[in-house]
Amino acid sequence: MLKNKLLIITLSLSSLLIGLFFSPSFAQTSKGTAGFLSGAGNTTSSNSNFSVPSKGTAGFLSGAGNTTSSNSNFSVPSFENQSDLIIKMLPLGEETETQKKVRNIIQSPLSIFYLEKFLNNKFETYLALPGSPEITIKETQSLLQKMSEITGKNQAILYIFFNTSPSRISQLNFPQFDSNFTPKITALQNNLPLVNFAKQGETDTIKEIKPLLSSLEQLNNPALQAKSTDELQLLMITSQGVIPVKTITGATRRELIKATRIFEQNLTNQSQKEVYLPQAKQLYQWIISPIEQQLKEQNIENVTFILDDGLRTLPIAALYNEKTNKYVIEDYSVGLMPSLYLTDLTPRPRRDILNTKVLAMGAETFTDQKPLPAVPVELSEITQNILTGNAFLNQDFTVDNLKKSLVSQEFNIVHLATHGEFQPGDRSNSFIYFSDQKLTLDQFSQLGLDNPKIDLLVLSACRTAFGDPDSELGFAGLAIKTGARTALGSLWNVSDEGTLALMTMFYDKLKTTPMKAESLRQAQLALLKGNVTIQNNELILDNNLKVKLSPTLAKFFKTNKDLRNPYYWSAFTLIGNPW
Repeated sequence: MLKNKLLIITLSLSSLLIGLFFSPSFAQTSKGTAGFLSGAGNTTSSNSNFSVPSKGTAGFLSGAGNTTSSNSNFSVPSFENQSDLIIKMLPLGEETETQKKVRNIIQSPLSIFYLEKFLNNKFETYLALPGSPEITIKETQSLLQKMSEITGKNQAILYIFFNTSPSRISQLNFPQFDSNFTPKITALQNNLPLVNFAKQGETDTIKEIKPLLSSLEQLNNPALQAKSTDELQLLMITSQGVIPVKTITGATRRELIKATRIFEQNLTNQSQKEVYLPQAKQLYQWIISPIEQQLKEQNIENVTFILDDGLRTLPIAALYNEKTNKYVIEDYSVGLMPSLYLTDLTPRPRRDILNTKVLAMGAETFTDQKPLPAVPVELSEITQNILTGNAFLNQDFTVDNLKKSLVSQEFNIVHLATHGEFQPGDRSNSFIYFSDQKLTLDQFSQLGLDNPKIDLLVLSACRTAFGDPDSELGFAGLAIKTGARTALGSLWNVSDEGTLALMTMFYDKLKTTPMKAESLRQAQLALLKGNVTIQNNELILDNNLKVKLSPTLAKFFKTNKDLRNPYYWSAFTLIGNPW
């Protein structure tokens, strides 16, 4: 009887440890991961082999609701939530040390461990990446705290992904463990490297938990295909700790990706004003609203997103809060990371931006791409009037000149005013265009941008195929593949004139803001607020920044487009290190 009870406890614990794929809605108290959110609702989960409550209220401190699970072979009792289910299976009486450890395991960052491994396998396979230094949850929290102190802005990293179908649980074979297993795994929690702890040597504890880790790793089995009914889950790391998984009921993979594609298409269709708003509001409700309370409690100002397949081209800056009538960038600076493990997060004191050297290159015309008439003005403004550096235009925009420049002196920023294409299929289908040739991602990564590593690579006119997983991996992996700490690119081909306005302000903001993500936010806000005017063939931008224009360019700004539309500013996305 006791053996059967221990088996039930082990199975329930194991299902909870798969937090990244299958978990109720969890949240932390204001002091970290010490508590859970309350909730209410009736949920049901059933499976022919094994089932657990699917969307309980998950509250240690408070909660209400009923969960039901039925199965012809095995049935889990219906308690208010999975946490209480496990606690009630343990011996009666006052809470024991074992029960306390169970509570800690439920909030364990092991879910991030598996999510990171899943993401890294994707990027490493597609981009042919070498291994990188590992980082633990505790180190990540310390880093976020340090960067908050340096920048004066509190940071958060938000995972957005889909859970696996409950039917997958039945396909896993979980081992049994002795009574010492719980305290041993608890001791590893915050110090567990995010990808491969075997490099540190196999301690007795690691050897003992390997059977469980091996069982959980079966979730990455290609035979277990993603389901359209998988539900959205959110998991956030701040300097105060890990806010465990929240499952967003009703936000399925099918519905979220459908809304994302419609949102992207409507944003790029300038003829239909604000037709994008319904999806902008719905996506905000699904992705941002569930963690707004925690963002406000911890005074978070910068959020970096790590996204699942199908979401990496989502223009997050344009998500819309219907309650406050604000876009995301009016409250937060935002950006993307492929994963924590694959991002260069080494904190470095920001150089005096006034002394930063910029290598700026670009062309006005291309043989098989649309012209970029504002490029000459863009390059001269960046290298002569805002920062200092070298510029190569048109026929001088060659691969050889780029290589020679990188060898001859150190540049902190490389700005390429050119087309970039992230296309479906193999990474060889994605190109960066120079005047004399086009380079694949593999060829581009061999140019020396990582020796020494540049802080920022800018592609001011690239585009990504919406909805294609390979294109997404290429775009989201741009910084790591090229060797830059941070990359800035566009999701679609914004008008050349609109790009001139935004890029000019972005570089100007770099001189005064504490982090790159905030510089981009301030430039986007300037367009959104309409702080762009034309007087006497001069483009007058935020903070009275003036740019001399040719009559043709001046005519565009006088008669053509409304730069407040998110089409012009939300395509620009920061990738990698936000600092």
